[in-house]
Amino acid sequence: MYNLSDNICVNIIDMPTVIKGFTKLCDYDFYNIYINAKYSLEEQKKILKHELNHIRSNHFHSDKYVEECEKEADE
Repeated sequence: MYNLSDNICVNIIDMPTVIKGFTKLCDYDFYNIYINAKYSLEEQKKILKHELNHIRSNHFHSDKYVEECEKEADE
């Protein structure tokens, strides 16, 4: 576990391989990012970027459809 900032904590944990990663909003503005330890370091970096894009795009406080949020996070 390591802190990227005062409000973002990254956790590298074992999960089923169908789950690459996810972000949990814990308080209004505190995020825990979970990344699957079974993926390579290079893939973990891509997963982290994707999850950070969700936070930067304010998806956790949005009324957008999940599909739209996922597409935005991949950009």
